[in-house]
Amino acid sequence: MAFSIETFIAYNSMCMYYFLIEESTAYYNHNKSYFTKQSVSQNINNIRKYYNLSLSLFSWIIFFATLYENKNNLTAYDLTCRHQNNSWINVMLYLKYIEWCDTIFLILKNKKISTLHYYHHMIVPFFMFIHTGENTAGQTYVMLSNSFAHGLMYLYYAYPTPLKKYAKTITFVQTTQHLGALALITNQLYNFNNPACLYQKNVIMFSLLAYAFFFYQFSKILLV
Repeated sequence: MAFSIETFIAYNSMCMYYFLIEESTAYYNHNKSYFTKQSVSQNINNIRKYYNLSLSLFSWIIFFATLYENKNNLTAYDLTCRHQNNSWINVMLYLKYIEWCDTIFLILKNKKISTLHYYHHMIVPFFMFIHTGENTAGQTYVMLSNSFAHGLMYLYYAYPTPLKKYAKTITFVQTTQHLGALALITNQLYNFNNPACLYQKNVIMFSLLAYAFFFYQFSKILLV
């Protein structure tokens, strides 16, 4: 990939996320009395609701647009090895940075940040970036599975009380999403020496470890 500002940000995104969360936590702790005021807390809740609705809407747009673009390219080989260049991939990449606000909202509400939440938000922007250049096999699966899961998830976050009974269903979708990614990566490893299988072979083991970690964490939540 040619060097660009997007490349620089993506390759430093994990450090950027770390410092953003550290500084946000420090700022909240320094101004805790302000953020815990009932009026301020209510304003944060209102902003968060519309933020979640917006992300749900964008996720569904990406899902259906990507599904339409690939309606004839959804075989196992297409999803595993075919170079893909979906029109919404850059929008999805930018959304992964915007989703760092998920963590900011947790901090402002003095909520615990889980291990899964922290590392998922830290790593995913880089994963999305490596699917935007050359040899992007796997891009379509990532976009379809992630946007579908996030369309449901952010809708739930917007209306947690009336949709509470669907929490386990959404967790099941997220767990299945990562199980599917592990199956895809396993198939890519099987095709490692196949020059026609156009995926990012230099980060395949990192992808395998990350998705295995995510699958394990989601499975724990699902089985509670």
